Amino acid sequence: MFLVVAQFFRGYATLRTLYELSIPGFYQRNECKERFSEIINFFRNSSFTFFPELLFGWQIEDNEFLKKLKGEQPQGSIKLPNGIEIKKAKFSFQQNIGEEPTTKVISILIPESAPFFTRIDGNHRLSALKDIYEQEKQAGVKDSLLNMYVPFSILIQMKNDEAQKYEQAFFYLINAKSVPLTDEENLRAILAEDYFTDAEKKSLLGIDNLLTLNEVIERIKNQKEFKIIKDVFNDEIYTFSLNIIQSLPDGTVDKIYESLEYINELYEKNEIQESLKIIYLVLIAYRAEHDNDDLQKFLKWLTTTKTNHVDFSNVKSILESYEKNFSKVYKVFVAMPYISFKRVNDFNKLFKEVLDEISRNQPYKLELIPIMRFRGESQRIDQRLIQKIKECDIFIADLSECNSNVVFEVGLAEGNDKPKILIKLDEDNSKVPFDDANLDVKKQVPFDMDKLQWIPYSSTGYYNDIKSIMKNNIPEILVNRFGLIRKVN
Repeated sequence: MFLVVAQFFRGYATLRTLYELSIPGFYQRNECKERFSEIINFFRNSSFTFFPELLFGWQIEDNEFLKKLKGEQPQGSIKLPNGIEIKKAKFSFQQNIGEEPTTKVISILIPESAPFFTRIDGNHRLSALKDIYEQEKQAGVKDSLLNMYVPFSILIQMKNDEAQKYEQAFFYLINAKSVPLTDEENLRAILAEDYFTDAEKKSLLGIDNLLTLNEVIERIKNQKEFKIIKDVFNDEIYTFSLNIIQSLPDGTVDKIYESLEYINELYEKNEIQESLKIIYLVLIAYRAEHDNDDLQKFLKWLTTTKTNHVDFSNVKSILESYEKNFSKVYKVFVAMPYISFKRVNDFNKLFKEVLDEISRNQPYKLELIPIMRFRGESQRIDQRLIQKIKECDIFIADLSECNSNVVFEVGLAEGNDKPKILIKLDEDNSKVPFDDANLDVKKQVPFDMDKLQWIPYSSTGYYNDIKSIMKNNIPEILVNRFGLIRKVN
């Protein structure tokens, strides 16, 4: 039990004043900056702007202050050493209310001051104002939002350890003991009756296609009982319908309903055995825009990648991850010295084979940019090579003989930040390390090239050696550099 003597002061002040005079209590959770723009947009544009009461802590070092504040004199002033002045005013209730009133009306006059209130409740609402406050200071123009008067309470205490516990206890009780309404209960308040106009509903829910939402809700309510909605979504029809509409902003009622029926059928057949609601939402959203065969591929990917490089916080992020992993073609450029026409053909065949083998059963496709081969109108070779290196996703180079053209291409890939795999004949002695000063300068590897890591391969078994090198390294680049998923079984 806390034995701290405290006073509550309730009143109104502008957001600007409360922001300037307060700082977050150390016990506050980390800021969710992603919500700041939503908060500002609501306060600027909502037809139903509402700013819940803010709660602050104020710990005073003047031992006589609380006594004077609690004193019975009906009016007068109390001054603190830091220049803050509190003025009491006359106030009385009618005598027939049945009790002696203890309420006092006071005003707090604060000179320019560093923040001294601690934010107990409402920190996120005030923190969202930071950018607006800074812009206002720079421009020297008052922002109308910061002129808004809002309600607040101040818990006034003598400064000591017990007072600090009291603040923290209030923070805990406010955040831990309240039971918030569910999304379904909140949505029912807006959608179940016709008290709100369509424009007001759109504003409150943040959607444009309200008609589609209403039709989806009615069809689910009246036409059929869906096992998936009952089991997975706990019969929360309003929440389910809004989530689907937000995931399919351009979807039609027929598409959504048909997709729901199909996914529900798979669920009833136990072909989908998941507990996450987001899985079913994204499946319904995907099926509404694709055929059944595409859905099966998507389902296979979805159910095997839930812990690999995929943000499962919302439908959009999952679909974007799938498109990134499954639809993109990753282009591979190979630089090599021109040994012979046959060797170039062998390399084209080798790399096409290995890229196809790596891509098989993977949620991505690898495509070889043909090595020293092209079709169509003749072009400048140097310009075409430069363009292809800039377009490629993975750069591979054979450093054997330290060919000047290959050296140039490696430098270009390095300058364009391309992930590289460098290989070299193990038996190649045509060039030696730069640091060996006793040998012919013409045989020395250029200094920068000498510092690059390369992987050796044998001339007698080069075909299989290079394949093995590629199979070991390309998938690692796709996972670590591009964040792709590993093999889907």
